[in-house]
Amino acid sequence: MKNTILILLFSFISLSASAQIEKRIMNELQSNEYAALTEQMDKRLDLCILEDQEFMPKEEALKRIKAFNAENPISTWKLMHGGNSKANTSRYSVIDVQTEKTPYRLMIYYTDGMITEIRFE
Repeated sequence: MKNTILILLFSFISLSASAQIEKRIMNELQSNEYAALTEQMDKRLDLCILEDQEFMPKEEALKRIKAFNAENPISTWKLMHGGNSKANTSRYSVIDVQTEKTPYRLMIYYTDGMITEIRFE
């Protein structure tokens, strides 16, 4: 029983901390600032924007994200869910985003605390 409570408490703390990271990233995307996203990105990552998917350096990914964000300004967003791997070495977040043009789903995958994949679908 004691172990179950500790596991639940650790899980809640982990999810709360990760939700804070997503909140900071999304608020910055909404205001066209990219500091939180940049500091969380791995040196190379997989970026998927709609049908275009490519493994690229962080700098190129950031340019493409900025261009996509400029064409699709965020009106509102909501963190839908997320989770951790059993080994706690990776996690993901799924965010519903509303824009002036069309809604999309943003998925962010982390490995060892760094963003390794971003998907705009």
